[in-house]
Amino acid sequence: MPRLLPRRAHPHLGLSDRNLNEISTQLDTIAQRCREHGIPAPTSFAFPGNAITPNALPILRTNGIQFARRGGAPEHPYEGGRGVAYEPGLDHPLLIPSAGDSRPDWALADFIQAAEKARDGRIAVLQFHGVPDRAHPWVNTPPEKFEAYLDYLVANQYRVIALRDLAKYVDPLKEPRDPMAVIEARKKALAQAAPLKEVRRAPLDVLVIAPHPDDEVIGCAGVMLQALEQKKRVGVVVITSGDGYPALAAVVARKDIAQLTPDDFLQAGALRQRHSLRAMARIGVPQDELLFLGYPDSGLEKIHTGTGSTPIQQVFTKKTATYGVSVTDYHSLVHGRPATYLRANLVADLVEIIRDRQPKEIYVTHEADTHGDHRAAFWLVRDAIRSARHEGDFFTYVVHGAPPPEPPSRRVTLTQRQVDTKRAALQDHQAGTSPIHDKLAAEYTKPEELFWKVRVEPAAAK
Repeated sequence: MPRLLPRRAHPHLGLSDRNLNEISTQLDTIAQRCREHGIPAPTSFAFPGNAITPNALPILRTNGIQFARRGGAPEHPYEGGRGVAYEPGLDHPLLIPSAGDSRPDWALADFIQAAEKARDGRIAVLQFHGVPDRAHPWVNTPPEKFEAYLDYLVANQYRVIALRDLAKYVDPLKEPRDPMAVIEARKKALAQAAPLKEVRRAPLDVLVIAPHPDDEVIGCAGVMLQALEQKKRVGVVVITSGDGYPALAAVVARKDIAQLTPDDFLQAGALRQRHSLRAMARIGVPQDELLFLGYPDSGLEKIHTGTGSTPIQQVFTKKTATYGVSVTDYHSLVHGRPATYLRANLVADLVEIIRDRQPKEIYVTHEADTHGDHRAAFWLVRDAIRSARHEGDFFTYVVHGAPPPEPPSRRVTLTQRQVDTKRAALQDHQAGTSPIHDKLAAEYTKPEELFWKVRVEPAAAK
């Protein structure tokens, strides 16, 4: 997709009403160069520097341009590279917005946020200035990040086309009467939505992240109770639904383990989600502050170490993407569809939550924990904290195995009332699982909770 002219031929001219007379000259030169090299004349165009003027549209059309891409501005500020989806019929085909304009400090979550605007008939136009772009470092995309972006698109089965090929799907001659109307409407809607979003999604004081339903109570019931008593905001994220435990699934299904089907494991996961709902209600965490990600129980280590674009399959449920039975999974709730079982997706969900809620403190299981999912949960949350550039405190706790040799950074002593509430919440997690979890409350109801603070080093500069 050409800019105004091949490099060395003419300046990288930003369009304005003052230089409209130069557009045809430069487009003619591009077409001439294309003919000299046996290349078809261009039918798509990118506004240099994302500067736009509606007065350029007739000139572009006269010169055979069917589709022209702009940036995410003026709906969003230029600096962050954020954008909006192209809505055929509403957006003028010569003023197509970018869903995202890649920047060197983008994390995968930023790219995913742009790509996932492609739904419900909308099209996500992705803008890359150079891979790499050493001449313009503020819009450089490092090659390794670009590869990760492509891996995400492949893994999630996106259809990727050149801008010119939109003609196969969109009528380039269908134009709105006022090309700026939808732009102004979006700007107004975004301005009105911004303060509402801030009210709905107030920052959290405490964010507890649990590998499975019950780990949030085992590790952090006291922390949550004390924070809530101080009128602080508490949120909980449960990474899996606990659907990978054959002995428990057999009890729930009333079958021998050898007879279990994938649906039996799904029902076990549904029960364990309901356990967390009851336990968090008992502790006082609002239901809308409890999120289930729906990633595979007994599969987090495999997800963490995975580097390819093929999602893993949970051996028991046979699932390859997030889901919810009692409660909708986070990704479907926010993005309208599940996320495949890939490390990139799990980390991106965590990054999104951390950025959205800006917790002062984050809690997750320690990497010294002897359960594989618990260790992997630490690594995944650590990586998400790094990608999100989170500056709050990061605490870890041990559920299985001996505590780390160094003394804990924080000791939380529970009152007798808090101990009793924690015991009752753990008993909520025992319901319908006897004899598998019969000792849960007896084993983990303790008057003190121990935490080890971890410092997450920033990502190394590339």
